[in-house]
Amino acid sequence: MIRFLNRCVLTSCAAAALFAGCGGSPPQMVAPLAGPLDATAKIGAHPAAGSSGNLLYVASQNNGIHILDYPSLHPIGTITAQEVDGYGCPDDASGTVYFQTSTASGPELSEYRTGDTTSIGGVSPPTGYYFGACAVDPTTQNVAVITTKVSQYKTGYIAVYASGSGTPQKYRDPLLEDYNSCTYDSHGNLFVGAFNPKTGFSALAELAKGSSKFANLTLDEHIGTSALQWRGKDLTAGEGPYYERYFSIYRIKVSGTHAKVVGITPLKHATIMAWIQGSTAISLVASRRNEGHLAFYAYPAGGKPTKLFRKLPTGYTWGVIVAHEAAHPQSR
Repeated sequence: MIRFLNRCVLTSCAAAALFAGCGGSPPQMVAPLAGPLDATAKIGAHPAAGSSGNLLYVASQNNGIHILDYPSLHPIGTITAQEVDGYGCPDDASGTVYFQTSTASGPELSEYRTGDTTSIGGVSPPTGYYFGACAVDPTTQNVAVITTKVSQYKTGYIAVYASGSGTPQKYRDPLLEDYNSCTYDSHGNLFVGAFNPKTGFSALAELAKGSSKFANLTLDEHIGTSALQWRGKDLTAGEGPYYERYFSIYRIKVSGTHAKVVGITPLKHATIMAWIQGSTAISLVASRRNEGHLAFYAYPAGGKPTKLFRKLPTGYTWGVIVAHEAAHPQSR
């Protein structure tokens, strides 16, 4: 069995051969994305037939953030940045997205209108800190972002910016360190994935809406708690490929301070965090070639990908998100 690594990828022929070798038909291959896209492009300038109004963002560390119409995968544009430091978070209610980027002036959390490639604002971390994963509260449009000291990655806190700007409120769980992921539920409660140094395992904590202190959740299984996403009435968390040979999604039922794993979706050959969009999970497959394929899986069934999109520009890919495009007459 080939061991898949985060910073590697498959050519289209090798990918087809690999999946065929695992049994069954190889996944559908979609036409390639050839290099960076028009940096001034907007979704309004490139309508896609049958567009759902959803856009897929692929965040590459050194090659910008590529925007595709979803599910048609029609190319829209590329957000250029000196460096991209995370996979971002959508604010569907406001029609914007946030990404962790680095520019000549330093790191910041940049805001973009969905479908546009020019930032309309941003906030910077304190000197000596950097931003990690972020999430938007659907009830207030406040933005939570993991903030970590560069020289001491275990030391950090959650900064919450009102409407994505101004001076943040800071929250920290004294029992946890190495925050890695966060998400809001539909009621504005914030969930955070981190590491508990006392137990030696990944952990979950909840900052209830209106509260100033985290409540630590008791997980009934030892699982990874990265790539958090709230789906309907349940929390989902990702694990791998460090613990597993491929990425897996865990469905978690939260009741009070108890968190119970109620299902698992294995994504064969996936090597980065997955984004769940309806009945599809989106990730990346990779091998020893520095090229990538977006992989689409049936959710919650999982298994082998049903479709591959080849091929992404070279470079390490942080992850993907899907955002809904709202109308912005002033930008068209």
